[in-house]
Parts: sequence; C-alpha cells; structure tokens
Amino acid sequence: MEIKDRVLRTFSAVFNIDENKIRLIDTKEDIESWDSIGHLQLIMNIEAEFGIKLNTEDVVNIDSVEKCVDVVNKLLSE
Repeated sequence: MEIKDRVLRTFSAVFNIDENKIRLIDTKEDIESWDSIGHLQLIMNIEAEFGIKLNTEDVVNIDSVEKCVDVVNKLLSE
C-alpha cells in the first residue's frame, strides 16, 4: 500500500470520514473535527502507522493532508 493511501486511511480513522471523501488538498479548515485534540490523535496514529517520530516542527507544519504525506515521505527516506 502506498504511503498516500496509508495516510488517507489514518485520516479516515482519526476523523471518522469516508476515505473516499478525503482529498490531498484538504486542510484543518476543511475537516470539521480537526481541532487540537484531533491533531494530537492524528500525530500519534501517523507515528504508530509508520513507525516514525515526528519532531515539533513537523507536528506544527502539518496543516493539510498533502503536508502530512510529504512529512511522512521525508522521514521514511532519511
């Protein structure tokens, strides 16, 4: 399964949204349940899904689905 698909699946699980309705361009403003608690749940689930540890800068910079995919790709390629 591609990284993008795994990220979309994680967003779907965390925010209880149909995976087919999540777009890469979606931001915090587009996903109603993406608040501060939801963000922390997302980060924890992304770290668990990919076996990575996000640094503070990455956590703060993730404000869209696409940026999340980019951060995961970056960390997995290091």
